Parts: sequence; structure tokens; C-alpha cells
Amino acid sequence: MFYGQKKKASLYSAILSTYDKTAIIWDAKTGALLHKLEGHINYVLAASFSAKSNKVVTSSADKTAIIWDANTGKELATLKGHIRAVTTAAFSHDGKRVITGSSDCTAKLWDTNSGKELANLAGHTGRIVSAVFAHDDKYVLTASKDHTVRLWLISIPDIIADMDKQIQDLTPEEKANFGISNKITD
Repeated sequence: MFYGQKKKASLYSAILSTYDKTAIIWDAKTGALLHKLEGHINYVLAASFSAKSNKVVTSSADKTAIIWDANTGKELATLKGHIRAVTTAAFSHDGKRVITGSSDCTAKLWDTNSGKELANLAGHTGRIVSAVFAHDDKYVLTASKDHTVRLWLISIPDIIADMDKQIQDLTPEEKANFGISNKITD
């Protein structure tokens, strides 16, 4: 659900996460309420805009993150997979992925269009307090209550997916020339 005037979010918008299970998008210039984002069933712990300010991601104690259209306030996808509160969430710079961090000591990589989990980043022994993308979107940096910071290479799944697609596009003769068995791609 969303409330407020039907105005578009912009670079002058601000977002506030709240303990009333909502997030609020404000016009930072005028103070006008743009949208009240309702969909979580527990506290909203964090919220952030995409680089183009056209999407928002919220994370919650309800173990989910939600991707919203910042211009309409409508829910686009609910990211489910963490087993404890989702404490942080951030968009990649290109807006195609979201990284979430949780009290379950994991970070997860998500596709923003489908809401599909792309990777589970496990290794911390404490709650994830921050997760962000590097400027090139090939790495994620996570910080944890275990007093460590980890740098994760996340471009490998993209490379594998691209290679798998290219392999699937090969003819049987081309596969034979490269020594590729159908069992690898099936």
C-alpha cells in the first residue's frame, strides 16, 4: 500500500525507515510527503534509493527486503531468503542487483527485476551491519559485528551465466569441436 501525493521521486527526495513498519519518501526541498511504503510486517531497519532514484529498497526485522518503485510507491518485489532480520540493503550502481545483509550472518545478492536470489555470501560470524557495492559492481563489501570486513568478488556468477548462454547457443558440431558434452549444459 502507499499513500500521499502522486509525485515522482527525484534527486531531491529523502527516505526514512521507521519502527511503524513503513518507510516514507519525502520531497527534501518542500517537505511534502510523496509516498508511505507499507508492506513489511515488522520494523523497517534501513532504506535506500537506487542510483537513478527510481527505485527504493527497504530491509526489515520481518526477514525480508522489498524493492519499490520510487515514483509510484508500488511494491515491485519481495526478497525472501534470510532466516533473521535483514539489517541492510543497497542497490548496485547499475540498479540491476541488490545486496542485503542480515542478522543471520549472511549477505545475499538479488536480481532486482525478478527478485531471484543470485548468491549467498556466508563467512561472517556476526550480524551484517553494512553491505555495499564497489564502484564497478564487481565486488561487494560487507561489515559485521564479528569485527571483520569482507570483500566479495560477485562477477563470477555473471561470467558463468554468460558462458553457459554462449555454450547453449553453440551447434552440436561446435560443441564437439570444443570438446563440450551436452551433459554440462543440460
